[in-house]
Parts: sequence; C-alpha cells; structure tokens
Amino acid sequence: MTTKQFQFDSDPLNSALAATAEASGLAYLPKSKVIYYPLTNDKVTLISGGGAGHEPAQTGFVGPGLLDAAVSGQIFASPSTKQIIAGVNAVKSQRGSIIIVMNYTGDVIHFGMAAEQLRSRYDYHAELVSIGDDISVNKKAGRRGLAGTVLVHKIAGHLARDGWDVGVLAEALRTTAANLATVAASLEHCTVPGRKFETELAADEMEIGMGIHNEPGVKTIKIGKVESLLDELVDKFEPSKQDFVPFNKGDEVVLLVNSLGGVSSLELHAIANIAQTKFEKVLGVKTVRLIVGNFMAAFNGPGFSLTLLNVTTTAKKGNFDVLGALDAPVSTAAWPSLQQKDKPANGGVQEEKETDSDKPAEPTGIKADGKLFKAMIESAVDDLKKEEPQITKYDTIAGDGDCGETLLAGGDGILDAIKNKKIDLDDAAGVADISHIVENSMGGTSGGLYSIFFSGLVVGIKETKAKELSVDVFAKACETALETLSKYTQARVGDRTLMDALVPFVETLSKTKDFAKAVEAARKGADETSKLPANFGRASYVNEEGLENIPDPGALGLAVIFEGLLKAWEKK
Repeated sequence: MTTKQFQFDSDPLNSALAATAEASGLAYLPKSKVIYYPLTNDKVTLISGGGAGHEPAQTGFVGPGLLDAAVSGQIFASPSTKQIIAGVNAVKSQRGSIIIVMNYTGDVIHFGMAAEQLRSRYDYHAELVSIGDDISVNKKAGRRGLAGTVLVHKIAGHLARDGWDVGVLAEALRTTAANLATVAASLEHCTVPGRKFETELAADEMEIGMGIHNEPGVKTIKIGKVESLLDELVDKFEPSKQDFVPFNKGDEVVLLVNSLGGVSSLELHAIANIAQTKFEKVLGVKTVRLIVGNFMAAFNGPGFSLTLLNVTTTAKKGNFDVLGALDAPVSTAAWPSLQQKDKPANGGVQEEKETDSDKPAEPTGIKADGKLFKAMIESAVDDLKKEEPQITKYDTIAGDGDCGETLLAGGDGILDAIKNKKIDLDDAAGVADISHIVENSMGGTSGGLYSIFFSGLVVGIKETKAKELSVDVFAKACETALETLSKYTQARVGDRTLMDALVPFVETLSKTKDFAKAVEAARKGADETSKLPANFGRASYVNEEGLENIPDPGALGLAVIFEGLLKAWEKK
C-alpha cells in the first residue's frame, strides 16, 4: 500500500464537500460544513455527522428518503456544537428532529450537547440516537459505531418519510442498533493526509478489530488466505463468543460488506460471497439481503467490515417492516438504489446567515444575585489559576497534559464574557450563557461535559418555576443536570473521572442543602481517585502503576472550582 499523498494548496475537505453537494443536487453551508437537502416537508428530519475521512458516510447519504443533513468535522474530529446546531436549523421541522451519531465519546458529547442546547435555549425537540455495532471489543465505554450505522440511516429515512413521530421513531432506531453486529479487519492502518504514516505491523501481519480512526485492532495475525480470515471473523458472531446480538438458527439477516476505502470492488464482492456462505453454515441464518460497497471508510484503509442485522428480532421488537424500509427507493449519492432526481433550484453552495447562538440567552424571569454570581465566578477562576500547574502536571502523567489549561481557558472565556456584558448575571439565564461560552472556549470532551451539565442546569432551574435562585433551587436543578449529563457518558463514581467529584457534590447538596458540605464531599471524591483504576478517557490506556497516588485531573479541577465558588459564597 502506498503512503504517498496528494498535496493541496486549499482545504481539500471544503472542496470535497462542495463537490458532493453539487453532484447530488444538495445545499452546502461551507462555514459550518453542513450538507443538506433543501426541500422541506412535514416529517421528522434526520441529521447525522462526525469527523471527516469516512466518506461517503455521512454526507453521501443525504437526500430524499434518507438523511436530511450531515455535519462534517475535520479529519477524524467531531464537529462543534455550533456546526451541529446549524445543521439542525437548516432542516428544522415542526415534527422535531433525530440526531443519529456513532458511539464515540467526542461525537456523543458534541451532538448530545447540541440536542440539549436546542432543548434548553430554543425549546426544540431533537432526539439523540447513538449507534454502536462493533462486537470485536467488549469494553465498559460501549461498542464503537461502525458501518452498521448506515443501515440505521436507511431505516430511519423510510420511517420518517412514512410519517412516524419522533419519539417512536427514535425507539425503533435504537431497537435496530441493538440488533447490529460488525467486525472489521485490515491489512494495514490508513494514510491520513498531512500526517506521517506510522505502523507497528510487520510486512506479513494484519489486524482484526481495526477501528475507523486508525485505532489498533484487538488481535494481530499473519496474513493468510481470505477463507481462513473469514472463518475467524464469522466465529466472532457466534452467540457464545459475543454478548451483544443473539443469532438463532433460521433468523433472517441482512449482510452488509463494506470497504474501509482501499479494497477493490472485485475483492470486496468475492469476500462478500464467501462470507455469506460461511455465515449461513456457521450460524444457520438466512441472508435475505446482501449489500456490498463503499459505505464507511477509514480514508484508504486496506480492509473491510462485515455487518449483520438480525431482521427477525428487529422486526419483532421494533414492530415495522425492516426489509420494506431497506428496499424503499431513495435519491442519494452513496446508497446503491440511487435514483436521479431533478436538482432543486436552491441547491449548491449556500451563503450562511448569522444566527443568534452567540447572543445572550433570553431572560428566564428567575432572579439571581448578580454581585454574588460575579464574585463566585472570579473566585473560582482565581483558584484555578493557582492550581493549574499541578492539575496539568497530573494530566501529563494520566492524560494528554491539557486538562488544567482547558479548564482555565473556560474560566477566562467566562470572565471575558462578563467584561463584555455577554452574561446576564442578574437572571438564571446567565447559566445558559455560561454553557455556550465554555463549549466554545474549552473545546474537546471536557468542554462538552461542562456545557451539557450547564444546559441541564438551565432546564432544571426553569422547571422549579421559582422566582429567584436559592440553594434549594440550585440543588434541585443540579439533580436534573446530573441526570442529563449521565445520558451522554457512562462514567460513574469509581471510574476515575470528574464524576467522582460531581456526583458526591450533587448528592450531598440535594440531601443537606449545605453548600460547604457538598464541596467537602466533592474534594473527598476527587482525592480518592488516586486509589482508583481508570476506565474512561486516555488515562485508561496508562498502566495502573503509573497512576498510583495521582488523582484524576478532571475530578481535581472540578473540586478546585467548587472550593473557589465556596470562598465567595461564604463572604456574602
């Protein structure tokens, strides 16, 4: 496999997306990197997306009968919440929207944050459906999203066009996802444009369980005959070998065979034929549809993935015609049943209008003590500045070394917004302003987690229908915020994350209504992370001995923030 790369003077991603829209008769928002179908109708709209490099997913599946919009991030990086909201706004419907996202932390956080902001700021119903179909790994963080996601897209498109309501449709898609199983194999890692090619594989080795972001597989084997490789892959679908999707003799299945970008059509179809025979022999299933092609790539990855959808179980539990949904004609670039349609007059590259997302949130009518609000924020940021070197030191050992700087960037962003009067300190709406600011100023997973918590906090405050903020109101709202955040991360107390500080804080505050005791509980929880193994994030890849006596930087940073808030609170 060649590691040579084409060189571009301009941004190849922007050019690629513009061409995709032009060739398919779609509209394109270049700043937000959103491709959408510009003809609206009375139905639930479907939005998906993620990092670039997986094309044709997800942009190639936009069009009548499938997705209404797709949002692209940079190469292997999640799009921002602002981009995602722009995508939803481009196809907003009175029936609501469903956001379909693959199960990767960054994607779930940012797309989830968009859903929460749409709810808390605009009272718009956008339901999030997370897809994980990988059965090669069995980790607590959950199954990775792979090529099976496109089958969810296809089913979603048909059911939405058929008039299904947003809530019922979302549950049908979750049922579909629960009955998907995918395994990938590749001869080598992909070559990412602009990055030096690196590999740990020998010339005669390949990997099973390869991810679509160059993540290492679960097993390295010698390159041999395809028939032997498929024996090993098919074996992983056996119910006794995986705990995710049951396959019983006689079950009807759809087999999707997908190229990771670098497998020829001849090879891929040969693999599909052999795989179908082996699945039917080993599992005793009946293949009712065989779908072969390029659906979800890892750039030029010289590999493929096999996906089985259990049609029998999905139809029974989801109560819909699975094959009818898959067979329904669509007009998109990447789905094999493409039917050409006239290009809409308002297709092509579109000029984006400024939105109100950067404006202060609308007042809630719930009063806040602006002077105290400001003093608590300043105190928290001041403490963060003092502790940032230590937090960064710990994160250099346990993570990627940016935790302290990221938290401080969020704090400085809030102070700057206060200075420029972009936060309403006299109304609970100021919390919504903070949610928006930290997401943009912090970035990354941490920014997403904080922003989702603040968005949930706004909803919780509104639900109390109080006239002013108080400890009781704040405690109740924190419960709602924690519940909201817990939908988008599986981390809990004991997993060595910021949840080890946040959960004790919320639970203690809810029980005692004593801010000082809650802060004390948060500090205790953060300190105890030094005795815990890591289950999430980059720290989970660090040897346990390397984490000994090192507290989780995220939990420590949150405890420092709480202590800073308390100092100003006690001076009121």
